[in-house]
Amino acid sequence: MRRSSAMEAKRSGSRLAALLRGVERMAILLAAYLVLRAVFGPRLWPLSLVEPLLPWLALPSIGFVVVALAVRRWRSVVAHAVIAATWLALFGGTLRERPAPAAVGGTRLSVVTLNAASGLARIDDLEPFCRASGADVIALQELDDEEALALETRLLPEYPHRVLHGLGVPGKGVLSKFPIVASDLFRLQSERPYLRVVLDAHGERITVFDVHVPLEEVLLGPFGVAEDDAAELARRAFAAAPALLVGDFNATSNMRVYELVAAAGLVNAFERRGVGLGPTFPIFMRYRHMPWPRCVRIDHVWHTPDFTTLAAEIAPDAGSDHRPLVATLSLNLATH
Repeated sequence: MRRSSAMEAKRSGSRLAALLRGVERMAILLAAYLVLRAVFGPRLWPLSLVEPLLPWLALPSIGFVVVALAVRRWRSVVAHAVIAATWLALFGGTLRERPAPAAVGGTRLSVVTLNAASGLARIDDLEPFCRASGADVIALQELDDEEALALETRLLPEYPHRVLHGLGVPGKGVLSKFPIVASDLFRLQSERPYLRVVLDAHGERITVFDVHVPLEEVLLGPFGVAEDDAAELARRAFAAAPALLVGDFNATSNMRVYELVAAAGLVNAFERRGVGLGPTFPIFMRYRHMPWPRCVRIDHVWHTPDFTTLAAEIAPDAGSDHRPLVATLSLNLATH
């Protein structure tokens, strides 16, 4: 009996050691990537394909540092320490309480961005969501023709002004409480169009760019056109101030596309006033029927420095494989 117990304990110890060795190897590989990333930035294609999931791949290392110290696996300690430090540097700010903005005066604007998933979010989902949101402006991506046709007549009392292009995956639409004085659908290097609308918000002209950066181009990194498009869109938004650049960027806060928009001088509303990592995608079993949990925030509201972010949060489910993101902004009188 004692011999059997001893053998079982030995087998359990061997399994634990094998597990620790496996975790250690993966940690060393991830730590090596992060060291290269620190030198070259998030542009080491194809290694950079891990970037969307980096918050979740790196997070366990904060706990594994303690485990590795307890069992004195020093290589593991070093690897997990590198990963944990990187996580804290990149995402630790999401744990801090955002201070409330100083009192501001000026035109207030609440904006929602939602990828409607080319018909997955049906009109019976979109209509009550839009009405309940109370937003001044709703920017839609992947708007299909059926929903666009329905929205032409629905919600007229709440959103009397609209520009809708029901094109499926390339589709765009803006619903507005404010008059739309100009709009155009334009292309850059990608074949997918972007939408620009100009609003008259109580006498203030505000430009809104509704965008959906192609995922396949984001994954190509420096070999695609997504980075060039993102940089140009950000440049145009900054030049059109006061302006908003909103939509599905297929990029998280640690990716090159995101960095290019930030480098142009735009401000990310959720980074200013959101809480936590704020994942918007994917919704469980809705994206290609895959059982993936909601884990990345690829939908963003960017604004020029003319605005102050008052609030930003992930909105309730609207039937899509994305959750909507809503931001409340104030146009600063002092800077405009």
